[in-house]
Amino acid sequence: AGGSLLLLIDQGLFTFEARAAQEIAAQALQESFFEALRTEQRTGYIAKSIPQEHERHLYHTFLVQSNTHTGQDLLGRFELFLENYLLHLSDTIPLDRFETLKQSAIVSLKTRYKNLAIKSTLLDRLAFEEGGDFGFVEKRIEALSALSYEVFVQACHNFFGRLNSKRIALYVEGALQHPFHYTPLEPSEISQVVSYEPRKQL
Repeated sequence: AGGSLLLLIDQGLFTFEARAAQEIAAQALQESFFEALRTEQRTGYIAKSIPQEHERHLYHTFLVQSNTHTGQDLLGRFELFLENYLLHLSDTIPLDRFETLKQSAIVSLKTRYKNLAIKSTLLDRLAFEEGGDFGFVEKRIEALSALSYEVFVQACHNFFGRLNSKRIALYVEGALQHPFHYTPLEPSEISQVVSYEPRKQL
């Protein structure tokens, strides 16, 4: 009946430099993960790669919903994808693409909080979750601007390499006890399924 595999990788404590590397990597990873797991391997309709920051910690989640592959098979494909991605990282994200992704992330941060509702959510977070650090966004922009290609590459290996064993996989399998299907009926049998009473006019 299908299922979903979620792989969560703990990428360590938040630093502005690590968050900058995570953000740049995430832009490229979503495209590559979708291309590999959905377009090429056809494992499932939904294939997502999502960076997360929670309580001063960094995480990355990979998710595929599939009706054709088991959880163990999907997990193997996830790990193989990450190994190949790191092996060919300099080809997938060469220096010029790194600079493009960096500039895109900087522009996104500069324009992300223009909406009043989003701005108020940001201020609430800065006040109560970031210890009143109202220069938080500016510090993230500075970290992105200062991030070197060499530090970025090393961070990717630290994040996704086999030496980082801080990862957990969760497979959720669906089960239909009574699979949905249509049953042909004769006209005389319709009244056994549904009854209809004309609605009174007011």
